[in-house]
Amino acid sequence: MLEEELTQEEIQNNINAAFESVNLINNIASGTETSDESIEEKKNNVDRNIRHLEIMNSKSWFTGALQDDQADQIADCILAGNSFIDSN
Repeated sequence: MLEEELTQEEIQNNINAAFESVNLINNIASGTETSDESIEEKKNNVDRNIRHLEIMNSKSWFTGALQDDQADQIADCILAGNSFIDSN
């Protein structure tokens, strides 16, 4: 199966969306997300966003466009999110 052919703008939009997920996961995991969601809702939200990041990481056009520190931030975020889910 051929991978999608995207413009640089589309790739950057996907990276921006991924970092919205990173920020949300990190905020929930660190306890700074102040929404009134239940812990189960927060866990579901973290899980959904982790899956989004994992899907994006499976696309070579995405990982190829990331800077090293961005790739590290995503990997760290996935670990933090999974730790949050496991500990709650």
